[in-house]
Amino acid sequence: MPRDARSSMLPRQWQGIFNTASFYGRPYRVYVPYGYRPATPLPLLVMLHGCSQSAGDFAVSTAMNALADTYGCLVVYPEQLSAANGRRCWNWFRAEHQERGNGEPAEIVGIVDEVKERYRVDPNRVYVAGLSAGGAMAVILGATYPDVFAAIGVCSGVAYKASTHLPGSLLVMARGVSDVTRHGYAAYVAMGDYRRVMPVIVFHGTHDHIVHPRNGDQVLDQWHYTNNLVQQYVQQSQSVQPVPEISTRRVPGGLLYTEHLYRDSTGKVLMCKYMVEGMQHCWPGGAANGSYTDPRGPRASQMLLDFFLTHTLEPAISVPSRPRQRPAPDTGSPRAQPGMLQRLGNRLSRLLRR
Repeated sequence: MPRDARSSMLPRQWQGIFNTASFYGRPYRVYVPYGYRPATPLPLLVMLHGCSQSAGDFAVSTAMNALADTYGCLVVYPEQLSAANGRRCWNWFRAEHQERGNGEPAEIVGIVDEVKERYRVDPNRVYVAGLSAGGAMAVILGATYPDVFAAIGVCSGVAYKASTHLPGSLLVMARGVSDVTRHGYAAYVAMGDYRRVMPVIVFHGTHDHIVHPRNGDQVLDQWHYTNNLVQQYVQQSQSVQPVPEISTRRVPGGLLYTEHLYRDSTGKVLMCKYMVEGMQHCWPGGAANGSYTDPRGPRASQMLLDFFLTHTLEPAISVPSRPRQRPAPDTGSPRAQPGMLQRLGNRLSRLLRR
């Protein structure tokens, strides 16, 4: 049975309206929550499905629409075409889809702009989250459009520019990247004149045999490195806690998970990671009748919204063309990398496009 037909037969758990639309041939669905009033601007959440899923399937699996009724959010689900990828994966592993203004990232932001025109959206509270290939694309969007997305959520994803071709993507999924700092710096370069500290929430199962759990660690490590660079050279008023607060919890009647929290200088949680013990390649706490979900895990959808809605898009920052201070010698710490920032940035950008 086709997935679209399957998802349409599953019981609805929401009260709002689930509209279908298209952006230059790219299908997407928009959930308008119950009680929506055009006079009131609402947060917008972009949800990116995983391989072999559809927008409708992902909506049912994550149960995000029902939460949108409670939280008062608009939710948009861009959909990948089988013509663009045979398994309907987002093409996160191709260089042409890893830059601002190009490929799928530009199309997704185009959908966001169209939703903003049709509905009343708070431009300072736009967020993106995804599963697997969708999680990898969420990372790309955080790096390339930090002026659009106030925070990102990544479930079973990979670091920015973890691979630029299909064979390399399979290696990354199996074992992670070899140098997280390289990808952290690449994300810093990709942010360009819109550099800012990016709030990030990560979920990954310890028994994920499709995307190795090491990738979950590396997504957080990559953003920790990127955010430290932003804090060092641009946004000096907001520091990133160097060591996380770690605690272990168990879902009642469900799985154990470990929480890693990184706070900023005010005590606000800026980055967090949840490693779910025994979970495979799944959305934690999703619907039992969905695809790629494990209902025994923590409720990722609710945790995403709780995290996202504490963050708003900060005003644009004037980014210096050169670092404000001479970088320290390279000692391997997050603050030690780059020297001669603009020249190295251009060189690294050329290297990563090969």
